[in-house]
Amino acid sequence: MKKTKRYTFTFSIITLILGLASFLSISLIGHNYLQSSKNSYSMIQKRNAEVRKNIIETIKVSLQKTSAHLKVLIHSQQNDDLFASREIFTRMMWEILLSDEKIASIYIADLHGNFFQARRTPEFAMRTIDTRSNLGIDEWAYKNTEFETIRIENKPLSYDPRERTWFTKATSHENFYWSEPYAFASTNEIGITVSYPFINQMSEKVKVAGIDFTIASITKLLQEQSLVVDGPIVIVNPHGDVIASSLPTKESNITVDQLPKEIQASYEQFLNGTKRGRVHNEANKNYLFAFSEFPSDFGKQWYIGTYLEEKKVTQEIDAIMIQTIVISLFIMLLIIVVTWLFLRRIIIAPVDLLKTMSDGVALKQYDAVHHVRTRIKEFYALSHSMVLMARSIKAHEKAQENLMESFIKLIASAIDDKSPYTGGHCERVPELATMLAQEANNSHEGIFKKFNFTDENAWREFRIAALLHDCGKVTTPEYVVDKATKLESIHNRIHEIRTRFEVLLRDAHIAYLEALLKGKDTQELLMQKRSVAEAKLFDDFAFLAECNIGGEFMDAQKIERLKEIASITWTRHFDDRLGMSEAEKKRLLDIPLKPLPCVETLLQDKPEHLISRAQEVDAKVFTRLGIKMEIPKYYNNLGELYNLSIARGTLNDEERYKINEHIIMSIRMLSELPFMDNLKHVPEYACAHHETMKGTGYPRKLTKEQISLPARIIAIADIFEALTASDRPYKKAKTISEAIKILSMLKKDEHIDGDLFDLFLRSGVYMQYAQKYLTPEQIDDVDITQYLSS
Repeated sequence: MKKTKRYTFTFSIITLILGLASFLSISLIGHNYLQSSKNSYSMIQKRNAEVRKNIIETIKVSLQKTSAHLKVLIHSQQNDDLFASREIFTRMMWEILLSDEKIASIYIADLHGNFFQARRTPEFAMRTIDTRSNLGIDEWAYKNTEFETIRIENKPLSYDPRERTWFTKATSHENFYWSEPYAFASTNEIGITVSYPFINQMSEKVKVAGIDFTIASITKLLQEQSLVVDGPIVIVNPHGDVIASSLPTKESNITVDQLPKEIQASYEQFLNGTKRGRVHNEANKNYLFAFSEFPSDFGKQWYIGTYLEEKKVTQEIDAIMIQTIVISLFIMLLIIVVTWLFLRRIIIAPVDLLKTMSDGVALKQYDAVHHVRTRIKEFYALSHSMVLMARSIKAHEKAQENLMESFIKLIASAIDDKSPYTGGHCERVPELATMLAQEANNSHEGIFKKFNFTDENAWREFRIAALLHDCGKVTTPEYVVDKATKLESIHNRIHEIRTRFEVLLRDAHIAYLEALLKGKDTQELLMQKRSVAEAKLFDDFAFLAECNIGGEFMDAQKIERLKEIASITWTRHFDDRLGMSEAEKKRLLDIPLKPLPCVETLLQDKPEHLISRAQEVDAKVFTRLGIKMEIPKYYNNLGELYNLSIARGTLNDEERYKINEHIIMSIRMLSELPFMDNLKHVPEYACAHHETMKGTGYPRKLTKEQISLPARIIAIADIFEALTASDRPYKKAKTISEAIKILSMLKKDEHIDGDLFDLFLRSGVYMQYAQKYLTPEQIDDVDITQYLSS
């Protein structure tokens, strides 16, 4: 399963706010950029349109002024003779020339070839062509601005104004004639001529006046205005001739094809009907262009185009956008800082505290849960709920703990009450174990340096483990626990054997009487034989009864005598299958019935005495639990000779296993219980008190390193309590000195922990326990120094 990635609340909130702020900023920046672009393009278009309009108006006004000058000049002299008022006329021309710097020259000619011209460049001059004489005169009078003559030059007459286009066109027009750009004859400059004819009363065009404008003057105007539009300006005609351009060119008379590619492309688009658009050149630079037409009353079909590199438009917009982005980033950073501070103080701090308290609840630190000081109503309400929850859980857990401990004590009490001979064992072992554990907890020497029950939970876990150390005994049959004699099962079967001896005793008396009646021997001899037989019977029964007690070790000699007594026969006349339980009948199904009367031995080990297990042991469970005990073949063996031959105590091998099996049942029971973390060591503490330090114990054959210190403590407490208990049916209670001596031997044989045994003696725990639970007769003096490790 793919692991879900999770983020902190702070990160989530800041990311959300930052995301929203970023979205808003990007939207606003994008909108502003588009709007700014739109406004900029619109403003540029308006500005450029205004510039084109101004240029057109300027040129138009200039030409209108020129037209006015020509009209004044033409109509100022009604006489057809050009020389009638020469001084006044030439002076007027000179003033008109000086009044407008765009005028390159002003002149007038008649049908006879006479010609007056006031010229500005390359220097001021007044030219007069007089054709009244046969040779004709071409006089150049160079002047200053005050109309004072500086020098006069006469040149051969080679110019006839009547042959010039401006003259011929004007005489064929009713109104003003505008020429296309051409090279002026006197200066070779490229310019435009505006000419106007004078019609006399006979409707004859007798005179033509004209004014020259140099393209340079229009170019200068375009160059000045190009600074305004921040790009080139061109004026072209439909034929592709460049009337004027703000671009620097080496040639004077050029066409559109000689201009940059972007201008050529825009001109083609304009001719196709596009007055405004975008083009790019070979360097992939975009240019914005727009064309306007000169008005129809201008006299010429000219077009003016303005250009601007798009980058220049977007530079300012980009700069504004960058500035906006920087400001937005700063604002977002400020938002992050403010949000962080706000969240940290107003939200995160309470949330962290709530989380800490929630973790405290998980760790059962209920007293650490308190109301959160916050102005946020929901957080305060949540903290209040957590306080109530912590109190409720604490009270519930306390109730559960009390219930559990009461239940555990009930189980321990039930185990003790199960047998009158082991009453109090499950109560006393936890007391003694707790006394020794407290001493180990207070000691800081040797193996006790690292032993430390830090809180009440650890102590509670240990006490519960001690209470449950024999919980498996609930499955141990009472007759095994209470078995005081070797022949005891549900009852003491010594009484059955006593009955057999009673039968043999009566048989001896009957034999005596029968022999006496038959007169086989004398009465004295028969009485003597009867007395000997009776004495043997009483002696044999006393021996069997003594064996049944199980107090002494059964040596080989006693075993042999048991076998001899067992071989004595007696006669049974009654059916032994009557009055049996169903279980007994099942055990006898495969055993043939003996015909009556039948002879039987005094002690018997019958096949029906071998009790099979109702359910076989699950080896897999034993392997899983680590059980290493040897399992007897039968559940029990009730054989009379077999049980009376028990070497020590009253328990046979099967019963001994059944007693020891209680620890296996304890392991199985406790391993199945779902203990909480604070009680997880209960099974391990409770189920190792029959192990030894050298690995010979049961049921797991653990070594010292595998047995925890609390489990070793319970082991010593269990043994000492068992040795000194005064309620055991099979032995007499030991005194303190006897019990400590036995423990010292167990220490020497590595059955118990030597360090714990030394602590048990040095701390005086044994005496504290004795004074509380042992009888005064058991409390004797003991020299513990002989048992302490050197």
